[in-house]
Formats: sequence, structure tokens, C-alpha cells
Amino acid sequence: MRFHLRNHNCKQILLGISHDAGYAPFLDEVLNQDDRNRVTILEGPPTVRELASTGLNILNFSTIFRSEKLSDRSVPSATMPNTWAGVSSFIPSQSPTQSPTINLKNGTSKKSTPTPAPAKLAWNPGPRGLDPPIAVNAVVLDKIKRRTTSNKLCNNHYLRGPCAKGDDCCFEHDHPATEEDLKAIAYLTRLNPCTNGQDCEQEYCIYGHHCPAFSGNTGIGNAGKAERGEKGELVCTTYGCRFGSEGHPPGTIIKLPRKEFESRY
Repeated sequence: MRFHLRNHNCKQILLGISHDAGYAPFLDEVLNQDDRNRVTILEGPPTVRELASTGLNILNFSTIFRSEKLSDRSVPSATMPNTWAGVSSFIPSQSPTQSPTINLKNGTSKKSTPTPAPAKLAWNPGPRGLDPPIAVNAVVLDKIKRRTTSNKLCNNHYLRGPCAKGDDCCFEHDHPATEEDLKAIAYLTRLNPCTNGQDCEQEYCIYGHHCPAFSGNTGIGNAGKAERGEKGELVCTTYGCRFGSEGHPPGTIIKLPRKEFESRY
């Protein structure tokens, strides 16, 4: 889009983004008043209010494009995701724990005792609900975390893409991120609370909407640390937790909050 805006021979740019509010900040940044009449949002699903508020023209071909969002997020076999919308389709769903078979010396076999699944926590933090857990490779996660300020990967570029700051961004955009890299970046980014919390309406928001130590799919201890106290109370032991009391189940004791967020508890 940036390239074609600079091309004076380009008369009109059509963007098929009506479903995704995440493009609104990008449009507001790159478009000046003279460019706005050269850009049109091509509507499939109803245009979200954040994009409608940009004032761009909206074009609808109801007999060509469907107006319902696709619900099937099956993984394409040969396609590598390059945005958070793509990598989110790789988040595994939970399946029942299977009992592996153990072969004995006498030629017989038996079923081993299955490991008890983590206790599920019946908690709904609000309108948006619980963020699905992200399974990450520990080695890849450590490599991403070890990147310093000089070569830290840009969350917006890799999870939303492309970064609206372009060459002015102080973070790295050129690393050829793998699927596992994207999961690790998404995992770490979600440790930062979304400013809209449970009122967030972005389908593929990259930030967290509750403390990731609590998840309805995997129980206590998904991405952060949580445990039960002596009296059975919930205790968040995540070091430097950025989430306030509203981001934890009622009555949770936040043991090690990040100092600048202590006033929120």
C-alpha cells in the first residue's frame, strides 16, 4: 500500500480488510487528506466501526463476496503464517489424555496410569472471556527472550504486520521468523495487558486480557505461575505480573506484582 500510494499512476487502492479493526491505526498514520479519496475498503463482512470511523469509501459487492466471517481455522498444509491471525490458527485445541501402553518382559502389555489433567478453573473474566493458551517451544522461547534492545523483534511487525513505523522503528523487522518464532513472540506479547481489557473487540488482539497463569483450557499454570495457598486461596506467583485484580479470578492474591502496577491491586 505504501508503494502504490507513491505511484502517481495508481488511481485507486482496494483493501479487503473490513473485518479487522487492527488496520485502523495504520490507515490513520499513512493516509493524508489528499490520499483518502484514492483508498476504498472492499467490504465482505460488515465493516468494523474503527475502520468506518476513518471516513474512507466503502464498496460492497454482495453478489460476489460473502458477508459472513469464516469460522473454519484449519491449518493450510503448505502455508506459513506471517501474522497473528495466521499463527493463532496454530494454537492447539485440548484433547483427552490418552493412557500409553507399556510392554512387559513376558510379552504382555498393560495400560499405564494416566497423569491427572490440571484442574480446570471455572472463571469467566468478562465479555471477551479467556485467551486461548499458546503452546511454545522452550528453546525457541529462550532465544527470543535473549534478544536485546538492539535486535529485539518488533511485535507489531511480526504479529500484525507490517509495522506502521517502517524504517523509523527501533526494533528488528528482517528476521525470517518461523512458525515457532511467531508463537514465542505472541506468547511474550500476551504478557502485556490489553488497554481495553475485557472490552476489547479486536478478533486477533495480540495482548493479554487476563493473567495468563489462569486459563479455562489448561487450568492453573498455563503461562505464568499460580498455586493454591494454605487455605485453598488462589495465589498468582508470576514474577512482575502486570495484570490487576480484574485480570485474576476473584480473591486471588497477587504475590509478586510489577512495582509500577502495585497501586492497581
